[in-house]
Amino acid sequence: MLLANTYELLDDFAAAASHLSSIPLNSSQRKISSEDKAAILIRIVRLHLECDDPTSAETYLNKFKNLIHEVTNPTSLIHFHVSQARIQDSRRDFLAASKGYEDISLDPSISEDEQLHTLSMALKCAVLAPAGPARSRALKRLYADLRAPQLHEFAILENMHLQRVIAPSEIAKFGEGLAEHQLARLGDGLTVLERAMFEHNLVAASRLYANIGVEELGAMLGVEGAKAEEMTARMIEQ
Repeated sequence: MLLANTYELLDDFAAAASHLSSIPLNSSQRKISSEDKAAILIRIVRLHLECDDPTSAETYLNKFKNLIHEVTNPTSLIHFHVSQARIQDSRRDFLAASKGYEDISLDPSISEDEQLHTLSMALKCAVLAPAGPARSRALKRLYADLRAPQLHEFAILENMHLQRVIAPSEIAKFGEGLAEHQLARLGDGLTVLERAMFEHNLVAASRLYANIGVEELGAMLGVEGAKAEEMTARMIEQ
């Protein structure tokens, strides 16, 4: 444990995770309680997440799940739920991540600052989720949260919930607060954020204009007309 602590202090999270992973948790020679096993496992999960390795993190999260019915330590349980949401977030399972973060933000055992931080993460993930009824319900629920106006991202939440077209400048400002994986470029050339905003703005524009040309639509959405036409056709197919 001491060596793992040293590695962690040096920000060598991979080495710390590797050292902790070498501890025999089920040794017949040394009895380790379920609580202690869970604490070690969730620490390994968090270290892998610090290394941007959600695959390894999920492996140890699943091992934690096998013990979760024996875990009563609130810190371990909070770390589990946060880690699970972070893994879902990193895998772009944004709706599940948003709900996970939102649930954590309602936990009275964490500080108000931590509650607002996880609520902010819930909002970001909801915004990035694919357009559809599930995202609309998530946005509605977050918009109804009395704490939401305190968040820097509240303006984009309000505009999306009220089906308003979101300007490129507002999208760019929102993007400044996103993580690298939330800005990753997809196969169609758009980033995760651009795709989510295009889908939203297309629906919002359709509510405003019964008939609109692709060039005008592209200008409104901040893309070329050909790209607007291509994305619109893809959305219709889906």
